[in-house]
Parts: sequence; C-alpha cells; structure tokens
Amino acid sequence: MPAYGWYEWPVLADGTKQPHYIHGDGPLYFAALTAWKPGTELDAAHGFAIVTNDTEGGMVDIHARRPVALPSDVAWRWINPSYLTDDARELLNKGVPEDAFTWHPVRQEVGNSKYQLADAIEPI
Repeated sequence: MPAYGWYEWPVLADGTKQPHYIHGDGPLYFAALTAWKPGTELDAAHGFAIVTNDTEGGMVDIHARRPVALPSDVAWRWINPSYLTDDARELLNKGVPEDAFTWHPVRQEVGNSKYQLADAIEPI
C-alpha cells in the first residue's frame, strides 16, 4: 500500500488526544494483506489490512505499533503472488527502520474524514 505518511493520536497528560503526522523522506510502501486474487472482481469483501509491528525508541511516545514500511526493492518482492509464504514473512524483517521517520503535531481537523486540505500534514 503506497503512502507518504500516516497519523496517530497520542493521549496527552490532560487526557486529550493530539494528532501527529508521521512520515519518511519519500514514498512509503506498507506491507498489506488481502484475500483478493488477480483476475477476480474488486468488491467490498476484498479489502486489505496493513501489517503492523511494535514500536521502539522515541516512537513509543506516539503509539505502541506502526505500519511495516518496506523499501521499494523489498516491496516489489512482497507484492509478487508467487513469492513463498515463509520468504514473504522474512521480508517483514527488512522494513524501514524507525529512525527513518519523523513526526510532528498537526491540526485537530485531520480526525474528520471530510477534512481533505493540503495543510492536514503541516506542523502546528
């Protein structure tokens, strides 16, 4: 699943949630799973789930888990339907390291799916 970043809402000391935008230096490729098979109809029953892993280091303050982002060369292997399951599982260990990401607080409006303005990723 291609993306440029994702949002998390850590709880602040006063109990409120503050959205943060987390990103790398360029496109990210999240490992995802689906029941859809090439050549079959796309429908609501064949969505996908993004694979996550526990966080470490400073990112723990934002959330306990994060998407597994794969480098582009590894992502190409991940999406190959003929890749063996055990080999695919091993690819999850080759994700982009946590220190490749940066994050900053963003405006509260990003929690509303109707908010689609470009400033949704701008630091506040």
